[in-house]
Order: sequence, then structure tokens, then C-alpha cells
Amino acid sequence: MSHLPLASTLALLLAAAASSCSADETAATGTLTVLLGYHPLEGDVTATFVPLSNGQALPVLMGGQGAVMCIVAAELAGFVPEGSFTVDVALRKSNGDPWAFPRVRLEPVWSEDGTAYFANVWLIFSDPPWIRPWEGTTARLELTATSLGKDGVGGGIVSTAALDVVLTPSDAVAGSRPPPEPDVPESLFEDTIEPEDTASPDDTFEESEDVTEDGVDVESPRSGEE
Repeated sequence: MSHLPLASTLALLLAAAASSCSADETAATGTLTVLLGYHPLEGDVTATFVPLSNGQALPVLMGGQGAVMCIVAAELAGFVPEGSFTVDVALRKSNGDPWAFPRVRLEPVWSEDGTAYFANVWLIFSDPPWIRPWEGTTARLELTATSLGKDGVGGGIVSTAALDVVLTPSDAVAGSRPPPEPDVPESLFEDTIEPEDTASPDDTFEESEDVTEDGVDVESPRSGEE
């Protein structure tokens, strides 16, 4: 039975230890995966997050100040570094032009079970709610998250996700109507306006008065009867 020299044995042990440390470091700083989804307006994303699959409807709703928007969120899995992220989100038309393309600085929101989310990413449309060129169209939703890290740890980790969604108006947008037209006086629609007759009845005829004395008419005396 052959035996390895002591030096070779020590070298193997050191190599195994180095390999173990490398595996642990990889697990500690591994990739971050992103699951795209959405949540209701002013909703708690940790309780109301809805994951999106390819071809699923993405609600379009109206904010409190009348802005028409999608509210995008993402569930994070894997190693989530501390600190903030730069999150780029695009909602693109079929020809590649953007419906909306915001860039935001976010920190993860954590649920009680330890799941991390990005929340309240607003994709705002420029059209008013009663003009909906996006309704029923398929759009490409894309998200890229880049970790900025904290104290030099975990920075630079990049994760991307993309899928197709069908833009669908929620009840708040579907019930919208254009504002009523302002009330305009009918006189503004007339070509000419007749001047108002301000003449007094006294200007057209004189009304005779009976001069009476104790209820008896008093007439002027005739010639020769004085």
C-alpha cells in the first residue's frame, strides 16, 4: 500500500480548502434574478404583488391626479445586496418605440418572509384617459437592475428581465369620459344682435289727464260765457 508524501497531502488539503472558500464566496455574491409583476395603486407590494407571465394583461389605471399609468414591480431572488439600485424600466411598442421609459433609484422593499421587491415603478402615458391608443396592444416590458452596493460590497450586480404584456384598461380608466364642453351663451352664435329697445312709453304718445275738482270735470269757459 503506497502512501503520499506529507508535502503532497498538505497540498491537497489546501487546494480543497481553497475550493470550498471559492464556492462559499460564489454563493454569497451570486446572481440576482428578477420576476416582473405589478401591484395596485397605493397597495402593499409585499401582500399584493402579482407576477406576470408572457402574454398576460398588464393593468393601466389612473392615479389620484389623473395621470394614466402602469405600476410595475419586481420580485427579487438570490443574493440581494444592501443599498440602492438603479432600475431602468421600458415599456415598448411593437416597433420598439417607448410608451414610457423611466429610470429610478430604488432600495428593495422586504416582506416578513424575507422576500425582496422593487415597488411603485410608474410608467406614465402622455395621452389623457379618454384617448387610449395603447388599449389592447401588446407591449414589451423590460427591466434592468444594477446594484450600487453599500460600503463597496455587492456593487455592480446586474439583472435583467423582459416579457410581452397586453395593455388592458382598469375600471378607473375604462370609465373615463372627456370633460364637458363649456357653456357658451347663444348670443355668441348669432351673426347680428338686435339692439335692445330702451324707449319709454312716454316717448311715443302723451296720455291726456282729466282735471277734476271734487269729482266734477272742470272745462274752460266758452267765449262770451265769462
